[in-house]
Amino acid sequence: MAKQKYLSGAPIYDKFLSGFGGYEGLKIISRDDILLIELDGHKYYIYLKCVSHKGNPYPLNDQRAQLPQRPIFNKVKMSDIDFLFLGYDMDNDVFVCWDPMKVRQRLNVKSYVSFYSFKNLQDSVQPGKIDTAELSNGNKFVLFKREDMLPFFNMIKVHFPRLKESDPKTD
Repeated sequence: MAKQKYLSGAPIYDKFLSGFGGYEGLKIISRDDILLIELDGHKYYIYLKCVSHKGNPYPLNDQRAQLPQRPIFNKVKMSDIDFLFLGYDMDNDVFVCWDPMKVRQRLNVKSYVSFYSFKNLQDSVQPGKIDTAELSNGNKFVLFKREDMLPFFNMIKVHFPRLKESDPKTD
């Protein structure tokens, strides 16, 4: 079996952005090392990596995406703009989003920081449905099909209520 070629850089950003269709409320501010978008007046930094098997000797169900250390993340850490780390499951056309507050705390802490998911959960995501899950350590993540990008963002503060604290529009 040939090793799968994972998307990275422009192709994975294109895949992500295609989930918005022609939505007029989306503005792409920059797409250099990380993506900076404005969605209905709210800015987000987005970093994307493919989700893959955690590696041997772990079961195939154990999946992860690794967040690398990057100089740009120092700027992100100091910013008031929300930062989302999303993993992409190419086999299922599913995105996994980890708790943005926990991700931000772990930016540039090590060369690579791993965030986990489970293949069986990724396999079971249905169109039109956004799923939430929790790891044994209590860390929450959200899974959704690419076609459900807008519903995910419309409900992001339901899934991650602490984002409200960083929303400049919240009184």
